[in-house]
Amino acid sequence: VLEWSEAISIPRLNDIPQISQPFLQQLLTGEASQLQYSPDFPATELTTTKTWDDLILGERTTMLVSQARKWVQHYAQVSKQPGVYQGKGYRLMMSGESGTGKTMAAALLGRDAEKPVYRIDISNIVDKYVGETSKKLRRIFEVAEAQDWILFFDEGDALFGKRTEGGQSSNERYANQEVSYLLYKMEEYQGMIFLATNHRYAIDKAFARRFDSIIRFDSPDKYTLQRLWKHFFEKPGYLELDPAITQADWRELAENGKVTAAWIEKFYAYCVMQATHSGDKYISALAMQEYLYWFGCEHGFFEKETGHLFQKRYQHS
Repeated sequence: VLEWSEAISIPRLNDIPQISQPFLQQLLTGEASQLQYSPDFPATELTTTKTWDDLILGERTTMLVSQARKWVQHYAQVSKQPGVYQGKGYRLMMSGESGTGKTMAAALLGRDAEKPVYRIDISNIVDKYVGETSKKLRRIFEVAEAQDWILFFDEGDALFGKRTEGGQSSNERYANQEVSYLLYKMEEYQGMIFLATNHRYAIDKAFARRFDSIIRFDSPDKYTLQRLWKHFFEKPGYLELDPAITQADWRELAENGKVTAAWIEKFYAYCVMQATHSGDKYISALAMQEYLYWFGCEHGFFEKETGHLFQKRYQHS
């Protein structure tokens, strides 16, 4: 309801808070305001049209995510029970390579919790000027707590990284102060916090200790890749594929390219574009070889010779 003026970095006893703009708009119009992305509020709502059936993960990761789903639905009730640590909102860290499903999981967990998820643009949070990073963080935490949002720090290494020790320059000291301030706000915040990182062990141990769950999103193994290829190319039912491509449940592509779910999804869109351009939904084995090569030249994998693909015949097991 109330907030400090943006000109105030650290409030003093004689400073007077003002009515927050979101509350003022709701009071005057009867409608909750939708905060827009800005340098002072570098966050946007994370939404998805997908379902849990679209998030295909390895067995271990699937089991851990299923536990996180239970936590987001029941954390408030559990924390109130006798003998349970009276913590703040649920804290979840997700680590793993880009494209392995961390962001989709965050959006779907927010849907399970029936709360908006706001993704923080960390590149716009970290500021070279002293005190500006803390000011932006304070603004985000204040608004999020008033609205009961889930905060999602994507690629959080820059903010949650390890503090330096000994022989610090003035810049390092200020950076450590920012980390300490974030640690304080994380302790204070009543809502849920999700963190995604590509580098699990780059996160400061003081932060890591405060997460209720830590889930590693592994790169897909061969079996998971087969499921991903099948999901993206067969489930929509739009493309007509040469049987040589799909034989043995996509075994050949799963064995020849250690790609991610995001890569396959983008490649499917690429194939639909090619089919739309040609006016023919049928994709031959030869056309698929070419598409894999040219798409691989842009996005990696399969950028070498693909002529050997779809030539041999597999025995179905």
